[in-house]
Amino acid sequence: MTQFNFSQSLSGKRIKIANPTSAELLKVKEVGIDLSCGALFTENGLILELGETDLDNLSQKGISFTVLIDDLIGYYQKKNETELPLAKSQLQAKKAQAFSRKSLSTKSESIDNFIQYEGCSEVNWAVPTNFTLGSMGGCLTYSEVLSELDRMRSLYPNLISVKTDASPGTVTHGNSYTNGGVYDTWAGQPIYYVRISDNPDIDEANEPESLYSGMTHSREVSSMMNLMYYMWYVLENYSTDPGIKNLVDNHEMYFIPVANPDGLMWNEQIAPSGGGMQRKNLGPYNTGNNAQRGVDLNRNYDYFWGPNPIYGGSSGTQSSDVYRGPSAFSEPETQIVRNFSASRNFKTAMNHHATSNLIPHAYNGYPAAAPSGREAEYHKFCHDMTRFNRYIYGEAPDILTIANGDMSDWMLGGAADVNGSKGSRDFPAYATEGVLALAPENGSWISSDGEGGFWPSATKIVEIAQRAMRMNFVNAYHSGKFAQFHDLNPSDIATTSGNLEFGLEYLGQTLGDITLNVTPVSGIQSITPPPTQTGWSKLEQRKVTAAYTLNPGIQPNDEIEFQVTLSNDDGYVMYRANILKIYNPSVLFTDNPDTDNLTNWTASGGSWGTTTDAYSGTTAITDSPSGAYGNNQSKTLTLSTSVDLSSSSVGIVQFFAKWDLERNFDYVQIEGSTNGSTWIPLCGKYSKPGSSRSTNRYSSGNSTNTSTGKSTADQDNQPTGESIYDGDSMDKWVMEEILIDGTENSFLFGATNARFRFVFDSDNTN
Repeated sequence: MTQFNFSQSLSGKRIKIANPTSAELLKVKEVGIDLSCGALFTENGLILELGETDLDNLSQKGISFTVLIDDLIGYYQKKNETELPLAKSQLQAKKAQAFSRKSLSTKSESIDNFIQYEGCSEVNWAVPTNFTLGSMGGCLTYSEVLSELDRMRSLYPNLISVKTDASPGTVTHGNSYTNGGVYDTWAGQPIYYVRISDNPDIDEANEPESLYSGMTHSREVSSMMNLMYYMWYVLENYSTDPGIKNLVDNHEMYFIPVANPDGLMWNEQIAPSGGGMQRKNLGPYNTGNNAQRGVDLNRNYDYFWGPNPIYGGSSGTQSSDVYRGPSAFSEPETQIVRNFSASRNFKTAMNHHATSNLIPHAYNGYPAAAPSGREAEYHKFCHDMTRFNRYIYGEAPDILTIANGDMSDWMLGGAADVNGSKGSRDFPAYATEGVLALAPENGSWISSDGEGGFWPSATKIVEIAQRAMRMNFVNAYHSGKFAQFHDLNPSDIATTSGNLEFGLEYLGQTLGDITLNVTPVSGIQSITPPPTQTGWSKLEQRKVTAAYTLNPGIQPNDEIEFQVTLSNDDGYVMYRANILKIYNPSVLFTDNPDTDNLTNWTASGGSWGTTTDAYSGTTAITDSPSGAYGNNQSKTLTLSTSVDLSSSSVGIVQFFAKWDLERNFDYVQIEGSTNGSTWIPLCGKYSKPGSSRSTNRYSSGNSTNTSTGKSTADQDNQPTGESIYDGDSMDKWVMEEILIDGTENSFLFGATNARFRFVFDSDNTN
């Protein structure tokens, strides 16, 4: 381990700026303080953890603040003494909890992926047996990280590679250390990567590749710890979860858990119990042996880099936390990642950061409208990641702050910037199309949530890591030849022969052929599956049919069961499920807008109507018949008659729908009631939990676009945790299915007077 020398004036302070104005926040940014990572907000202030240089700069700008904690290193040392033992005890208890995954009981799955998951709440991501907290406030030290990678290899040598220096040794740097042609950091440290695959010691040329990186900013604990959690989860569940096995067998996942080892090791020395303020690397800039030395590696990539006035979000001042370096790719760490990426063919990338519970995507470094041409891909990518953690997402200048010279911007690349750089598209592997890259910010931005900014409470590390699990899985899914399956068939089959209808939606970044095989299980004499689907384009949606003939003599209420298997031309079986239907069951109520219009419904709070944009026939019901819906609306559409479920062993509510609702703020619900006055939201296949303010950091104070700012009331508009619909279904119809039985939506089970209604609600802006 390299020894660093340092002075004793390294402890930062926690301060509070009371009720900062937009002008004051702009000054904070001008000082070089990054509000996108680690800024905590309260109802009446902004809380920051800063070093002496930043504090002096704030004072020089005339910004007044109150010191909440005078000695952060001492604070975290005392906190570590009491909290780390408690966190480790809680971790052991969580490891003993059982894993559970709920799915709609009208089908059973044998091979799953988490995009197809239909539970009302997130998967219980069972804590991996081998996952451990580190000695530094729960964070692993660099030597502990390397030890964990070695332990993974020793326990799972057929799934994970030996840790390997990411430097290909093909470049030199006049001021950095080189070791036998291998390119290291300023302090002589290698940057290590590992590969998880079924043949981890072999680069299988045809397998899609995805990248995961952490600790580009070396004080952002959750950016690395969530990766260690995910890696252990994949390794431990490979042999028992067929979906994970099939994913690993057909993909290559590359991990750089610590992209800034010098910064992490410096934090270990100045604050061994946690709380170190070093964000940047240890480049020879501002070498006052304090936490403001070095370069912000996430401002050093050669895309939108530099002081050009049309860019923003970095500084040319060496003491700034967002110092971009003397030139693009001036730093060995960014050169190593650049050259490593050039040697691979990554399709997707997750470059983790902390904090704010959101996902900014390209372009991060361009404040004006600069479309990448891949906004729809980003939208679906992020949508599938955030169904349950509800992180807000969007272009960074709109939801967070500008950050030029950003790693994810460089990985995506695009048209030449003012420096002539096309980002990763300057390399042959990405010349046609760059990497779909994201930079999730993990951990709450609200101080009362106890997630501690850069250094979360040790008791919160697992919780934050679990929120990132789905994002990490989706990163791998979207890299390959991947499609999502949609069942478009009602639960009741009324004829003895006909066509089953299914939707296929192509999500992967690697194009290929998709096969949906449909085979009889019971009640069916024959099924002709649809032909293999070729010639896909990304995000394309297709409806396919499978002709069926039921068994002779089938009777009403008899079960019909068939199996669907979704696979690609590499043999990757991404989904397999047995689906249950009923032949001519009892139908208690049906509504057809073609014939009924709105006669079965009672509207209140605003106009509802019909549209000719229908799934079938010529008519559908809509909340906004005159065009886009307005702000500050709250209205309902209630079924005028009640339904008697008292003799039903299982009830199923089905309807076809599509929507475009401002995610995290506006929403629709379908609710049920047994008395017409108390209404409870219903959970279905496509519903999601309502967002909370901890995932809605989207206000004019944080955004460069004040016209899209959100008030606290807007941030709290959705009912937190309740089943809702929001987001953009991208003009895709789905068949929603809501189960009513003893466990799902059980308050309606056996009801003699079940009532149903739709609720629409929009906030005050956008």
